[in-house]
Amino acid sequence: YFILGDKSRGIDSIAVNIDFDYENKISAILLAQMERGSLSSLELDAQINSFKLDELIKSLNVKDFDSARAMAAFFEGNPSEILKLESTSNNPVIFHALRIIEQSKGTEQNLAKILEYIKKYDDLSEKNYDSYCEIMPLINKYQDKTNAKIFMAEMLLYGLGVDKDTKKAEELFTEIARSGNLYASFALVQSHFNIILDTVINTVME
Repeated sequence: YFILGDKSRGIDSIAVNIDFDYENKISAILLAQMERGSLSSLELDAQINSFKLDELIKSLNVKDFDSARAMAAFFEGNPSEILKLESTSNNPVIFHALRIIEQSKGTEQNLAKILEYIKKYDDLSEKNYDSYCEIMPLINKYQDKTNAKIFMAEMLLYGLGVDKDTKKAEELFTEIARSGNLYASFALVQSHFNIILDTVINTVME
């Protein structure tokens, strides 16, 4: 088709028959759209990132693909995938993340939403024991990202999928709070309280 001068059909043939591999698999259909000018660079970046996330989650063999994909996007700093699952998810980690997202808004946070997320989390957490263990590979993958650090700190603070370690949680929250993160500053106060509570409980038990 290219030799005959029919560029459009040539691109369509490539799109139908071949997947190019540029860092991660990118469908040639995207290249065809880009060539025709029907796909902006921002849209292309979004599509490429979407493919990368899909490949990452597939490689982890997780049971709840949608939740893991949304959490990966959250760790990357994009909450939109989490918000899409607000009314459909049965995974407690989603509502944990939604609470963090809402409480990170500071004075603009919606208390009713926060209470709703806490209730849904409480309703689901006892039925989904392995949810936090399942996202550990993602946390390890994104361990340098702020949202992953916050989530890991909360897991340590409350003993969710890991051994409870309030001191380690406080260290992580302190590190993040120093960068000016509002949520980490708020959580740091909570971690201080938990450390005091743990100390009191240990003293009483001794």
